[in-house]
Amino acid sequence: MARILMPYDGSQSSKRALDHVIRSHADAAAVELVLINVQEPPVMFGDYLTASMVEQIDSGQRSYGDSLLQEATARLKEAGIQVRAEVIVGNIADSIVAQAVEKHCDSIVMGTRGMGSFGNLLLGSVASKVVHQADMPVTLVK
Repeated sequence: MARILMPYDGSQSSKRALDHVIRSHADAAAVELVLINVQEPPVMFGDYLTASMVEQIDSGQRSYGDSLLQEATARLKEAGIQVRAEVIVGNIADSIVAQAVEKHCDSIVMGTRGMGSFGNLLLGSVASKVVHQADMPVTLVK
């Protein structure tokens, strides 16, 4: 059984990647999808945040990520694809690669925002970083 990791953020590109996985795996019994939503940790300045404030931020991020994953999980289950879903807090590209290794995935399928080379030059690209860091096949869906 192939195990695929797919980061999902609810964007149009991640929805297209989800469609690609569903179309590409008509034999749903042969694939397991590890679906993750990665939330960047908040940047905190100063010492004025209490532990309960930090906990509220973390809870809010996880709740938002869970709501996105529920939508995608429902579509995958409807297609008969076995899925595990999880919200991760951390650097997005690093977390995607780390989760793929930790969950023993065979490949990564992810959307790309399609910023083009100029946008990648200025801002960097999560997809580009994942492609360069991963030791497994990465499929980018535009």
